[in-house]
Amino acid sequence: MQQHLHNEKMERPMGVTILAVLYVLSGLVYLSFPLVMTSILGEFWEVTGLFLTLCWVVFGAFALIAFVTAYGLWNGKGWARMIAIVLAIIQLINIPIGTIIGIIILIYLFKDDVKAYFGEGTGKEQNKTCLSCGQQIDVRYSVCPYCGQNTAPKQQQYQQPPPPQEDDNDQW
Repeated sequence: MQQHLHNEKMERPMGVTILAVLYVLSGLVYLSFPLVMTSILGEFWEVTGLFLTLCWVVFGAFALIAFVTAYGLWNGKGWARMIAIVLAIIQLINIPIGTIIGIIILIYLFKDDVKAYFGEGTGKEQNKTCLSCGQQIDVRYSVCPYCGQNTAPKQQQYQQPPPPQEDDNDQW
């Protein structure tokens, strides 16, 4: 329940949004490969039937993994972060571009704010008290998960101090 409260009120990091969209796009690419293979080799079904069936099964599974990961990333599910880490590690073997992309994804997924979005501790947790309802909440919340009030610090407005008032008792 705490994890649900945690990422429901936290703003999704832009990089997580980008990763989720990229996983949806990669899922579509995975689905397009067997479609293309079927259109090219479909007339030779007797010879290539098993191959095309395997293409649909394997690339369909890859697409399903990509879509499920995208859903989880979009919604701040901790399991999706773990799947994305595993996929990024696997991607490291695709030298050189896949390696670079995998390293970038791994570095990003281990950033403190990204881990916090997925409800994973950073070792730096601190609490503050919501001024509206008095509940203890994580300092990273911008909205109180209990009462819905904005907890982000307001920018301080600096005002010029009032001029000193003359005191009649201060006579030389």
